Amino acid sequence: DLEYFNPTMVGGVGLFRTEFAYMERSGFPTLEEQRLVYKEIVDHFEGKPVVFRTLDVGNDKRLRYFDMPPEQNPALGWRGIRMGLEWQDLFLIQVQAIVAAHDEGEVRILLPMVTVVEELREAKALMKKALGSDAERVLVGAMIEVPAAAMALKDLAQEADFVSVGTNDLTQYLFAVDRDNTRVSSLYQPYHPANLRVLRFIAKTCRQFDCPVSVCGEMAGQRAGALFLVGSGYQALSMGVGFVPEIKALLAQTTLKDLVALSRKAAGCRTREEAVSLLREAAAAAWEGVLAN
Repeated sequence: DLEYFNPTMVGGVGLFRTEFAYMERSGFPTLEEQRLVYKEIVDHFEGKPVVFRTLDVGNDKRLRYFDMPPEQNPALGWRGIRMGLEWQDLFLIQVQAIVAAHDEGEVRILLPMVTVVEELREAKALMKKALGSDAERVLVGAMIEVPAAAMALKDLAQEADFVSVGTNDLTQYLFAVDRDNTRVSSLYQPYHPANLRVLRFIAKTCRQFDCPVSVCGEMAGQRAGALFLVGSGYQALSMGVGFVPEIKALLAQTTLKDLVALSRKAAGCRTREEAVSLLREAAAAAWEGVLAN
């Protein structure tokens, strides 16, 4: 409920899941219905940037009125921007609604499940064709959730206005593991050095091409994760509003120089246990400083 948000505590909305505007309905929302939903969010944050992720349904997120084709492996199937580029009317109606909300404040569009640069180019071309000059009024970003996108980031970073890393899915795809499957969930290891090195690579590449980069996902709201991510060069962390005071207080007890060294050392570990121990120790020390004050 937006009544419980305190906008003065945050710099904006790092990720608004637009599928929420679809889930509690009996059919697809109209352009005007979506515009009103998005406008309410933009108005509430009083000119602060709001990042709207375009519709990402499929896999574990379904719309009861949308009969999606059966897939043997939906996690690797038809979802995110893949759906949007095929169902272009659905994609463009949503984009038009988001752009219409721009009159009330700063909005940005984030494309989920981008895998290759061609998808980003096609989406931007569709927007330009449908919206004309209005397409230039909003920034368009790519969500990095697929390892291929991370490895192709040199190309994506030159096409996107910004990049946001979805750490939950990126970790799952990197380790080829379903974290909800108890047989293999132990292999879901966001703090394994293999994953930490990928995250550092993403931040470094974005910095190289002057592409703003943020993080969405559970790591951003965790003490150890926040320390590592800031030290790796991420410029913004998106998390549940309840985590904001804690993470802000934690970061205030550190210096960027120390976090850069911590990030490098954690990524240089050989095992998950070594990296977790190092990061948790640093987080505990910083939290002692919070409690002391």
